[in-house]
Amino acid sequence: MQGNILIDSTYERNVRTIEKSVEQLGFQFSDIRILLGNHAHGDHMEGDALVKELTGAQVVSMAEDVPALKAMKPGGKEHPVDRTIHDGDTVTLGGATLTAHLTAGHTRGATTWTMPVIEAGKTYQVVFYSSLRSPTVLTPPVIDEFKHSFAVVHTLPCDVPLGDHPSAYGMVEKYAKIKPGTLNPFVDPSGCRLEADMEEAMFKAILAEQQKAEQQH
Repeated sequence: MQGNILIDSTYERNVRTIEKSVEQLGFQFSDIRILLGNHAHGDHMEGDALVKELTGAQVVSMAEDVPALKAMKPGGKEHPVDRTIHDGDTVTLGGATLTAHLTAGHTRGATTWTMPVIEAGKTYQVVFYSSLRSPTVLTPPVIDEFKHSFAVVHTLPCDVPLGDHPSAYGMVEKYAKIKPGTLNPFVDPSGCRLEADMEEAMFKAILAEQQKAEQQH
């Protein structure tokens, strides 16, 4: 067996819970060979050092997020970065190939991952969205990043929308609907843009408010 890929270690205190969940799904935590992340915030990538310590996984990080990751040192641990990637790079393990799309704004290196999955002879395009939530104060570089990122996510082929928080794609609700012999509820092309569209509307509202305030001064 080639092993497994994990996206997001989350907080270091959660790593043992993730280990338990992985094993409840029938996999060995020690079989994780590659650790990816969505973006350099503690609730997504703080546990990278512990996952690497427990599994020996290769830690792969978007170049633009490396400075923020290096500043994450839970318990004084250095943050591992074994491979630095750039927009459009791929990560392959066994028959799985994920493509990294730089969707910056929430962080400098926020990464949306895509991969094709074949089930019952049909290919589905899976998208692991990174957060596109806007900060309350927008600088010109961040405005440019968000505009680029929203344009990118609109072009991504998508049949199965996933994300960096369960609520972003209705994980709990969809999981409850899984029934043998019916279409997997996670196949949801019509839901692919819901979260991104909400976040884009929020971004535009914050930007409009900020520009209005600037004009009044």
